[in-house]
Amino acid sequence: MSTHPHLRMLERGLAAFAARDMATLRELFHEGLRWHYVGTSVLAGTYEGLDQVFELFARRSALSGDTYRLHVESAIANEHFCTVIARTRAERDDQKHEDSICLVYRVDGGQVVEAWSIPGHPERERKFYG
Repeated sequence: MSTHPHLRMLERGLAAFAARDMATLRELFHEGLRWHYVGTSVLAGTYEGLDQVFELFARRSALSGDTYRLHVESAIANEHFCTVIARTRAERDDQKHEDSICLVYRVDGGQVVEAWSIPGHPERERKFYG
């Protein structure tokens, strides 16, 4: 069985995210990307365009003391979507935050055009990030 192209794109994107390789992410993300971050923490909201999405990434990194990590547990893809179930981990001062997260990416023309981040426990995320 061959790997779906969107899963290969996901793997490339996650490696770029971990390496803070914004040039690769700019290739994979459409310039008009809309990112929905579900919850009630300071990270929650809808982000429009690459600049706002990258500001979200930078904000989460700053709030976590640059310790935020994502570990993919499973991923599926079809012609239009790629969905990921992952575990997240971050630390700040004496606090540790671990959670599950569902990430859904809508793909069109070989780029992510819309994304949803859905934390498993938004109340714990709010307590950690504010």
